[in-house]
Amino acid sequence: MTPEVALTEIQLALRIGLLIAGPLLLAELVAGIAVGLLQAVTQVQEQSISFVAKLVVLVIIIALAGPWMLAQLTGWVSALIQRIPQIVG
Repeated sequence: MTPEVALTEIQLALRIGLLIAGPLLLAELVAGIAVGLLQAVTQVQEQSISFVAKLVVLVIIIALAGPWMLAQLTGWVSALIQRIPQIVG
């Protein structure tokens, strides 16, 4: 395995990781900002409100985008397994 091949595989792994984690992180960011603004406006500083809101958003995003994320991950893994002879050889 050459360094170029290793770097390419690492780049693909990082890209698929960002592609899968991106929707979750973005939704959590939006929910956190929205709840933070709401808490600042109403002056209710309860930590569990933020936690529960983020948890609900996370469950909704996983329910909606979960099949797509799983398809992306399984597609990448199957392509990686098919490339193993080329990588090793």
